[in-house]
Amino acid sequence: MRKNFLKHKAESLIEILIAITIIALILPGIFFMPTGILKSIIELRRHDALSYAAQFYISRLPELGDITEAKILNMPTQTPDGKINFNLISCTKINNNSFKIILEIKELSSNKSFTLEHII
Repeated sequence: MRKNFLKHKAESLIEILIAITIIALILPGIFFMPTGILKSIIELRRHDALSYAAQFYISRLPELGDITEAKILNMPTQTPDGKINFNLISCTKINNNSFKIILEIKELSSNKSFTLEHII
């Protein structure tokens, strides 16, 4: 009888060790998953803000009327709230009325940047 009791205890110990191992593998994922989700949401919002700033800049270009390199260089260098800066990297004339611009859009709070290439 004592042999069966020890065998049962050993099986219980192995079951407990397996359960603890499984819990040790699963719990960190459960605790760190919300952190990863929040970081992803913040990163998506930053990218959305940079995309919105790019649209803001591009939407202002038709207001220039006759587009010239000087007018493009005098475009605003930041959004109205001052959180995002625009840096015109290059402005190349393609033909009479077309320019190719390469614009760097930078968020000041996180130093994230986004490069936009656009033909107007």
